[in-house]
Amino acid sequence: MRSKLNIHEIFTSVDGEVNNWGQGIMSTFIRFQGCNLKLKCSYCDTQYAQNKNQGRKMLIDDILREVEKIGCPKITITGGEPFLQAIGLYDLCDVLVDNKYNFNISIETNGSINIPAWAKTSDDISLVIDYKLEFADKMEINNFNMLCDRHWIKFVIGSDNDFYQALSIVDSFKGQGFFISGKPKIAFSPIFGKIQPKELVELIKINKRWDIILNLQLHKFIWEPQKRGV
Repeated sequence: MRSKLNIHEIFTSVDGEVNNWGQGIMSTFIRFQGCNLKLKCSYCDTQYAQNKNQGRKMLIDDILREVEKIGCPKITITGGEPFLQAIGLYDLCDVLVDNKYNFNISIETNGSINIPAWAKTSDDISLVIDYKLEFADKMEINNFNMLCDRHWIKFVIGSDNDFYQALSIVDSFKGQGFFISGKPKIAFSPIFGKIQPKELVELIKINKRWDIILNLQLHKFIWEPQKRGV
């Protein structure tokens, strides 16, 4: 393949985030270099992958060779922001899917870059789309429309106000008919040090929001803080 991608790292670990193949599944991570949110999320734990001028240029063939050598059937593509390199990302997913391993792929994206149709319709791809409350004006709203039950919309919650703001957005999506043709799963993830998971559970319970799934980042329970940026 001629395409080159700017990659920060490739490694294998537990997938601590929600995805279609199960939180806690072992996965090979392909971390893209570069993020478009210049002001940075206040809770970002991968700032080292934000600068687009860093990382290493890798041919898709070389990436494929690395993940085939590992042999793990689950792939997590994350960043940075993968859809900043959308053409190369398509080429990479194409060869990962059409492969002897038939890789299953989750793509983690910050919600501010247009997600092309191929990523929404592939049976082998599970999108985990952040709706970033602190960058609400930068969210690409059409990203959250026409999603099926393979995909996830994830809100990161740091306070009661965040919780109710996120509920309002979910209800707005439903009111606009975003979920008529499909039912993406909705996950709320607590910010460590800002809100306790049990507080978030109580908010979900007292508001009877049975449509909300709690997302606890498993890697943050397994490794010490300096190694949490999985």
